[in-house]
Amino acid sequence: MAQFTEYRSTDGSAPTMTGETGKLVALLDAILINGYGSKPAAGWGKPFGTGTSTKEVYRPATGIRHYVRVLDDGTLTGGFRDAGVRAGESMSDIDTFTNPYPTVAQMTNGVNWRKSTTANSTARPWIAFADDRTLYLFIQTGDNSTNWACYMFGDYYSYVPSDLYSSMLTGFSTFSASALSSGDHKMDSVLAGTSTAQGAHYIARRSPGTGASTNCYKKGGHGFATTGGATSETVIGNGILGYPNASDGGLYIHPIWVMDQSSPECIHGHLRGFFQILHAATHFGDGDTFSGAGTYTGRDFKLIKSSFAGGVYCLETSNTVDTN
Repeated sequence: MAQFTEYRSTDGSAPTMTGETGKLVALLDAILINGYGSKPAAGWGKPFGTGTSTKEVYRPATGIRHYVRVLDDGTLTGGFRDAGVRAGESMSDIDTFTNPYPTVAQMTNGVNWRKSTTANSTARPWIAFADDRTLYLFIQTGDNSTNWACYMFGDYYSYVPSDLYSSMLTGFSTFSASALSSGDHKMDSVLAGTSTAQGAHYIARRSPGTGASTNCYKKGGHGFATTGGATSETVIGNGILGYPNASDGGLYIHPIWVMDQSSPECIHGHLRGFFQILHAATHFGDGDTFSGAGTYTGRDFKLIKSSFAGGVYCLETSNTVDTN
C-alpha cells in the first residue's frame, strides 16, 4: 500500500501554471523532483540530468519505472498553451525512446498536456496527486469554464503477476490554438459497453506483455453512469444513483479498469487510487471527503469537482493505495 501527496496551486510557495514557455516543466520539477514550501517531492528522478527549461525526462523512483518526456517549448499547434508528452519503456537520451507510447505513427507529438487556453500569463489553478510511481495532474485550463482537465502518467495496478509493462499515459487527443472540448479529453470518461479505444490513452503493451504501444480504454460502473462526453462514453462521477443510496444510506464507488481491444477484450488492471462515483454529481461539492465502508473500510477519499465533462473525480487520500 502507498499514499499520494496532494499538491495545490494554493499551497505556500507553489509554482504558477500559465500558458507560457516552460511552465509545465517547472511545475513537474517542483512536484516530482524538488518539492516546494512544506510539500515534499514525490521522489522521481531525471535520468538525463537537468535537460532544459522546456524539455525534460522524468522517471518514477519505484514500480516498473518507465520514462516520460515533456516538450514545453511552444513549437506545437497551440503554442505555449500545449505541451507534448510521450512515454517509453526505456530511453538512451532525452530524445531517443525504446518502445515509446504512443508511437510517432500513433500521435505525431505525443499526447497533449494542455496548460492553458490562452498563451499568456493568466494563472491557471492546478492540483496534483502523486507518489513515487504514479502522477495525476489536474489543471483548470480555461477551455471548459472552470472544469478540471486531468492527465496521468505512471503505474496502474496490474492483475498480471510481475508485470513489467503496467504503465499508462493519458492527455488530450488534439493540439490547438482554439478552445478544446470534452470530446478531446477522455480521462473523465469510461466506455459504455463498446470496445473502442479512447483518444490519447496509451499503455506500453497488450497483456500479457505482448506487442507494443496500445491505444487503450477504461471501463467502470457504466450501467450506473449518465451519458456525456463523446459517443459511447459515460462521465466518471455523474451517476444515476441518488445520494445517499435509498436502501442502505451508502455512497457507492467503482474501480476504473484499464483495458485493451484483445479478442475478446482484456482487463489489465485498475487505476491506482482513482475511482468512479456512481451518484449524481449534484450531490457533491469540490473538496468533499468521505471514508469507505465494506470493501473500502479504512480508506479515505477526496472529490475534485467538476471534471472536464461535468462529473467529479474521486481520489484516495489514505495510505491504502493499491501497489503491485
